[in-house]
Amino acid sequence: MENKNYIKWGIIGIVALFILGFGGYRTLGWYYFNRGSEELQNNNFDNAQKYLNRSLIFNSHNPATFALLGKTALGKVSVEDPENYYPNANYQKAIEYYEKALSNGIDKADKVLYKHTLEAIGLSFWKEGNYNKAEEKYLEEIKNFPENSFWARYFVGLYYFEHKNKPEEGLAILREAPKMKDRNLLFVYRVYTLLGRYFLFKKDFENTKITANLALENAPSTDKSLDAQLPHVLLAQVYADQGNLKSAEVEIAKADELAGSKIHTCSLATAYSYAKQFEKSIQTAKLVTPSDSYGYSVCLKNLAENSKVLGKTTDAKKYFKDYLDLTEKLPAKNIFVMAERERAQQELK
Repeated sequence: MENKNYIKWGIIGIVALFILGFGGYRTLGWYYFNRGSEELQNNNFDNAQKYLNRSLIFNSHNPATFALLGKTALGKVSVEDPENYYPNANYQKAIEYYEKALSNGIDKADKVLYKHTLEAIGLSFWKEGNYNKAEEKYLEEIKNFPENSFWARYFVGLYYFEHKNKPEEGLAILREAPKMKDRNLLFVYRVYTLLGRYFLFKKDFENTKITANLALENAPSTDKSLDAQLPHVLLAQVYADQGNLKSAEVEIAKADELAGSKIHTCSLATAYSYAKQFEKSIQTAKLVTPSDSYGYSVCLKNLAENSKVLGKTTDAKKYFKDYLDLTEKLPAKNIFVMAERERAQQELK
């Protein structure tokens, strides 16, 4: 009987030691995780990475750890420069960490980090030029966070405009972006600018005017970027369609002033075309020095279309061919280019 008691208490002791040891093991893992999280909040990225990697020794499948490691790979945020939001980012490393967070179940473990993971990995793929993968992650974010997906909607809208030639789908996704609870007020003017370009493509001049004005109202007063210039270009086309050429010319002049040079002359030619001043559009387009740029392709478009309207068939065919040759070289063909290429191909048949 006494031997049985020794055996019983021995087993209990072993189990207790195992539980205490395992508990301590897990506790140490959480200690390093929490230390890493604290260092990350203080922008001490090297220390954060050190502690988070140590925590993986004790829990190698914690998705939250990989999500936070993704943040360390992105580094400090620069809110002043939306073009370079993470100036010191290692996007490839960030992708590796965020992929592990997703594969280890961050969607079930932590909804806040799940949203961050989708948004951050989407941006990382975008910066690496892998637009298809970025689209995949951003669409997952939109599906799971339909009211909190500002950045995802912007980038998918931009992708469908610049690369994928999906104007209907792009506009449907993008037009909800300004309503998002997580909208970025410093960046929302760029969404309005892109919306204005979509509406102009559809020749919806009323909404083009509304969104262009919203872009101007929300743009920082010191911003001279293309997204700050384009609302003026959009308004120029609206005024031209109304026959108000004086206001159209004023808006193009404002865009050029922001740019620091007359880079929007081809858009002025487009305004004359909208106003049915076809010969003036041709003469304006001819003022621009030919180049292999998207901007000059706009001039070629006006030269081709207006030559056709005026019955200059030989000139029209030449310019349509020149347009196809130039735009074939462009690394990105937006929805305007794709539509015009289709027309040019029809004209040359």
